[in-house]
Amino acid sequence: MKRLAAYRFADPDGIVEDLVLHSLRGLASVADRVVVVADQPLSNSGRARLAEVADAVVLLPEADSSVMPTVRALDSDDVRAHDEVILADRRFVGPVFPFVEAFTAMADQEVDFWGLTSRRAPVEPADEAGADGDTVLHPHLLVVRRRLLASPAWEAYWSTDAQAARSGLVPESFTRTFSGAGFTWRAAWPVEDFPTGDPLLESAHHLLRARCPVLAFDLFAAPSSRLEHGAVLGRRVLAELEQTDFPLSALWRALARAAEPRHVYTNLSLLEVIGDQVPVGAPSPGLRIGVLAHIYYDDLVDEMMARIGTIPVPYALHVTTDTEAKRTSILTQLADHDIAEVDVRVVDSNQGRDTSALLIGQRDLLSSNRFDLICRVHSKKSPQDAVNIGGLFRDHLYDNLLHSPGHVAEILRLFDQHPTLGMVFPPVINIGYPTMGHAWFANRAPAEALAKRLGIATKFDKNTPLAAYGSMFWARPETLRKLVEADWQWTDFPEDGEYRDGSLTHVLERLLAYAVLDAGFHVRSVINQDWASVNYPFLEYKLEQVSAYLPGQTEEQLRYLESLRGTSHTAPAGALSQVSRRLEARFPALEAGVRRGLTRAGAIKRRMRSRTDS
Repeated sequence: MKRLAAYRFADPDGIVEDLVLHSLRGLASVADRVVVVADQPLSNSGRARLAEVADAVVLLPEADSSVMPTVRALDSDDVRAHDEVILADRRFVGPVFPFVEAFTAMADQEVDFWGLTSRRAPVEPADEAGADGDTVLHPHLLVVRRRLLASPAWEAYWSTDAQAARSGLVPESFTRTFSGAGFTWRAAWPVEDFPTGDPLLESAHHLLRARCPVLAFDLFAAPSSRLEHGAVLGRRVLAELEQTDFPLSALWRALARAAEPRHVYTNLSLLEVIGDQVPVGAPSPGLRIGVLAHIYYDDLVDEMMARIGTIPVPYALHVTTDTEAKRTSILTQLADHDIAEVDVRVVDSNQGRDTSALLIGQRDLLSSNRFDLICRVHSKKSPQDAVNIGGLFRDHLYDNLLHSPGHVAEILRLFDQHPTLGMVFPPVINIGYPTMGHAWFANRAPAEALAKRLGIATKFDKNTPLAAYGSMFWARPETLRKLVEADWQWTDFPEDGEYRDGSLTHVLERLLAYAVLDAGFHVRSVINQDWASVNYPFLEYKLEQVSAYLPGQTEEQLRYLESLRGTSHTAPAGALSQVSRRLEARFPALEAGVRRGLTRAGAIKRRMRSRTDS
């Protein structure tokens, strides 16, 4: 068959991601002609990238962008010259497997239109076309044949403004409308073959095993409450996807710009729990490892080396410190340790402490291509915190990064098994610290400004950034290039009396993982078995205590809290009292609980602003 592929493209910044080009190349493999219908804006570089793959790029007038359906932007003679027209948009991820497999399988099906997958539609109002709860095709990729293309119904469908909804994409009503008009259709992977009502989202790992070539972008990018409500486990899908030739780096880069990192992290369950009995094994031979350490407190050298010494392969140790006397002390203490290479250098200033020491004092090591992986550690005392809290933070970092030779071997294997893994760090510290939901503190605005200046386009998390809190981690050094290549000066960083939230040191702590994501890699957190046993009950307790004041489902909880937040910030006292009475009538403990929570949040933020160390 002679085929025309029409692909609808829209991006708020006019940027064409590698993931889009991969999809277009897949369409070009089964189509004689590929036309991209692009919304405004579209950058010059974006248009040039599209032209590498597409036969034509139709740029919609700005007045029509995000409104005009794809079909109305096509030349009608061009449409009629083909046996099949493929309507596609960027809501799908793929192809994972060659499109030709699906098109070959569907070639002998005597239908007027077909799609890759179908689903059981939610119940619609009675005045909608079609029966309630019927089966429809996913509109992300549809194939329309000549009988339908030549019919008056085809022209009529696209001529009304009502059908131009959903940002110019193929409307959800497509299947109902044309099946109701007597046209026949079929799904290559029908919902009846799968155990859920929406296989593209809810049974994606089964679809991959059946060699369906596409996935739903929402599976990775949707708010985690949506997937949690349906018990959708993206980790199962990722495991299947990693067994294919699909370019995962293109997916990670697209997700960095389109989705909150913490949603992706949660949707794909990117926390690795490492058991205490992991065998040492044999990490990749010849793996070049550099331990980049900053030691301000030289009395912690032995304690740090007890942890660093768990690395089960040869490594180079590069240390920064702030005085010549400390350098001599550190070298003396290291003399008894078996280390492949040791270097201790005195940095010009302690402004910015471990962060400036890394990005300025060890910039040459990060940019030299000397290491495949780096382990970043520093002497951490947190003297401003209570002994238990400061000690817990230090142990949380070291135990989860350098717990034992077997633990470290497992981390090294993670990097070996996942070529797109760019950074590993412990999960967010939550015991003793008010980080959950508040971890931006005063850092968000300066972080957004700095990210824009450095060209880091990763979407920002709303509440708690996905970050290497404590600034200790394992990473591929090339993933930090945008941070390393910035022209930092010692005077950019705060002096000791100015080391607080909103200063450059704290801002960079929250941007480390965002830089990795922007580079086209993904991040994971690691926790050992002991710390998992400690953390999970506390997290469960915190959630249980808060949820007792709220409705049951996460999505319901979020809706109620967002409405309360909006009212309390904008409405006069009388309106707030009315809302409080309504909430209290429905959930007796809710109003008082939320008020206590808001009061505590204000106190927490004031306390954190007065702190001088993370």
